[in-house]
Formats: sequence, structure tokens, C-alpha cells
Amino acid sequence: WNAQALGRVHGLAVGPGGSLYVMSQGDFGFPRIQRFNADGDYERTLVPRPAGLLPERVKALGELTLADGQRIPRELLPEYGSDSRQSPLVTAEGDLIFVNGAGQGHPEGHRFASHARGQSPSRRLLRLAADGGAPAAGYLGPELGKGFDKAELHLALGPDGRTIYISGARHAVFQVAWGQTNEPAAVAGTPDVPGSGTSLKDPRGVAVDGSGRVYVADRGNHRLVVFGPQGKLVAQIPVEWPDQVVLKPRSDVLYVTAGFGQMRLLKFAGLQVLKPAAEMPLQVSQPLMASDAQAEDPALIIANVQQPGGDA
Repeated sequence: WNAQALGRVHGLAVGPGGSLYVMSQGDFGFPRIQRFNADGDYERTLVPRPAGLLPERVKALGELTLADGQRIPRELLPEYGSDSRQSPLVTAEGDLIFVNGAGQGHPEGHRFASHARGQSPSRRLLRLAADGGAPAAGYLGPELGKGFDKAELHLALGPDGRTIYISGARHAVFQVAWGQTNEPAAVAGTPDVPGSGTSLKDPRGVAVDGSGRVYVADRGNHRLVVFGPQGKLVAQIPVEWPDQVVLKPRSDVLYVTAGFGQMRLLKFAGLQVLKPAAEMPLQVSQPLMASDAQAEDPALIIANVQQPGGDA
């Protein structure tokens, strides 16, 4: 067993102090979530969860205690289903917020033998603490509702540290707060109505800056588009097939992955500059990227990039 080894990465996020959370394919096809420090050194595995967590930290995650005191994990991760490419986020407390699998699994999270096999759980937000246990805020988050069931979703955290922005479904960007019972509300684009201008068409990656402006990879309209906190269109940059966007804090620099088939990484010096300042081929169809929003000069982390001898 190699703690540094990864399966195919389907989620990537950076948390406090530059800690790197990686969601990848684990043994026997089950998803795995690992945490590394800012230097890339392995720290711990969150999924499957560590055996040393106290019972009260894992009861919500499907832990059973037998009559003789033996503890048995009832399931790998309730409601998770299976892996789904996404952009998760990390809170200031170090909690990882992500979405469950798209149209797979079933309400109790069992993978194989079950009377409910073949049923799909509701698509919703899930949350894990930095040690792999259930966080104080709760493990099960808001259900997303119809239209999110098979989408590739991207998350971003608002400047208030509470508001979660969701892109990738229904031709709009939505927001929701943890603990909210209402379905997510649209903040950009018109739900289920693709278009241009202030509308969106197949939006993908999303990012939010310190002033609340929302950056969206508007893939179907071949542009990076920026909305103000009240949903007003404030800027756009033409980009062919944009997929993800990452902002460099305390600067106007932003990074965009784009392309159809073979992807490339673009660096823009600001919203007023319509051509990239730098460009690099990634030689892969589904890269993922993340960066530390709090660091002075953060590194850009990219997963699934083709390297000599295999993926990285």
C-alpha cells in the first residue's frame, strides 16, 4: 500500500493551510478521499473512515456497535453512491463539502445486495470533518431537487463562508446555505432556459471573489462570464469550451481550463484582457484544478494531467 498513490481523481479542493483534499477511485471501485499537506505529503484517509474515531463521531456515518462492543461500519458512506466528477469545497473549519454520485447507489448507501438496489438517492450536499468524522454542522446537507440528478456539479464558497454556489445543472448558477430546507435559488441565468447575454448555456466551473462577484465557465456560450452580487452581468471573456475557473486571491489573475477532447490551461491577467497571457496544453480530457484562496501566492494544483509514463 502506498499512501501517496491515487486512483483516477474525480474531485479536488484546497483547505486551510494549503491542505489538499483528493477524491479518487479506490480499491474495488469504491471512492476514496485523502488529505495531503501543502507539500503534498499524505496526512490521512477520510474515506474509508479511520478506525480510531470515537463512536459519537461516526454514528451518523452508519456505524453499528454490537452487543460485545465490537464496532462495524454499516456502509462506506451513507447516501454517497459512487464517484462523480465535481469541484468540491473546503470550509474555514476544514470540512469538505461535496455532492453524492449522479444517479447511482440508493437511499441506504449499499453498493451490492439490497432490496433497494437500483434506486437512486436524492442528489444532495454531503459534509465530512477534516478527520473523516461527522462534522458539528451535520453530515447530510440540503437536497438539490429535480434537474440535478445526473449533472456534473461544481461548488464554490461565498465570501460570507456560508453561502454555497452550485453550477453545472439547469443552465443556471444556484446558491444554498448549509442547513437550508428550501431548494437552491438561482442567482445567475434562467433555470432550464439556455441562452446568451445574462442567460447561461451548460455552465460548468464557478468561483466567487471577495466582493461577491460570481465567475462562471459558460461552456455552451464559449465564454467566461462574471456577474455582480445582485446578478448583473459585469464582464465576459471569449473562451472556447471553458470547463473550470480558479481565481488567484488579491489579484486580477484567473485560470481557466478549456477545450473539447484535449484540454488546455489558460491564464488571464484580468477581466479587461480578452486574450490569455499564457497557455499550456494538458493532454487530457478531464483535468481538475484547485488553489488556496487564502494564501499570499498559492500554487495551482491540477489533477489528471498526462505525464510521461502515465497520469498524475
